Amino acid sequence: MLKVSYKGQEMKKITKDQGGVVSILVTVVFILLISMIVLAMAENSNREQRQSLDRQLSDQAFYNAESGISDWAEYLTSGRTTEKSKTVCDTSAFPDDAPKGPIDGGVNSYSCVLFNREPSSLEIKPLSTDENKSYPIKSTVPITSLRFTWNANPGGNQVGGCAGTGSGLPSSLGANCNVGGVRFELFRLGANREQTIKSTYIGYFLPRNGGVGGSLNVGSLAYPDNQGMITPGGCSDALGGCVVTLTGLNILPTDNWTLNVKSLYTDNRVTVVANNGTVGFVDAQIEIDSTGKANDVLRRIKVRLPASLQYTTPGTGGSDVLATKESICKLIDVNQAQSSASFTDASCAD
Repeated sequence: MLKVSYKGQEMKKITKDQGGVVSILVTVVFILLISMIVLAMAENSNREQRQSLDRQLSDQAFYNAESGISDWAEYLTSGRTTEKSKTVCDTSAFPDDAPKGPIDGGVNSYSCVLFNREPSSLEIKPLSTDENKSYPIKSTVPITSLRFTWNANPGGNQVGGCAGTGSGLPSSLGANCNVGGVRFELFRLGANREQTIKSTYIGYFLPRNGGVGGSLNVGSLAYPDNQGMITPGGCSDALGGCVVTLTGLNILPTDNWTLNVKSLYTDNRVTVVANNGTVGFVDAQIEIDSTGKANDVLRRIKVRLPASLQYTTPGTGGSDVLATKESICKLIDVNQAQSSASFTDASCAD
């Protein structure tokens, strides 16, 4: 504010007071700072709300994808379609009773479901030490080999202490070996019990640090003396885990072969391929790929399911009736008058 005083015609004093201007500037700067803080807080709040909504929609999309898996698994195992695969999202080629995408008017849906009844591998994740898993082994062409690849479950192989095998199954694989072994039984149902027994191959795969993958010709598993051979499988990142290839097979499309597998020592994740992965397995597993949608969020999951109702070998929980790494002594007395028993193994007499 300017204050001017006159005395007569002469200007006596001019005073300048800028205190009000400084106050205005301070007030403007303060308002700007407060506005910026409020805008930043509002932006953070909006971001958190959007992230929370995205998480909710992501979870819902995942559940919708699971619904697609469930609906199509029931449809495929019910015998209502003979299609071997579905490689496009469109369902117009399927009967009217085929599952459709919308769940509740379109807000929630599974937008695309694909399937393959003849995948090129068997994925067994996890393979437990507590039970056998059984799968039919057949294809549209003859199967001459089966390659087994297994890893620790969960992942992260530690194979520095895996030394393969000596003359038998060790009591443990060592502290620096977290990959277990695999027991397999491959058999063909024959016309009678004797034929089935003679068409059964039983063996054990154990991890071995480094080297190349192991190989086992089924001709070396002759019944009865050579059943249960132990084969070391080389383990490395380059191999994708521990590997043993079963060779010398001649499984025809008309044959009825079954594979039983079970982990030893610790659970594993096992993959089995036939003929180096060039052929598909028939009636063993179904691969289903489902994409769920919730509003504008998509989630995709892929699973392997049994091609039919899962069955397990006899025993509690599907495990063996009797399983051991040591010898078993059995005595069957069919002659009540006999006063003594003879054993083929002298150690059993004790």
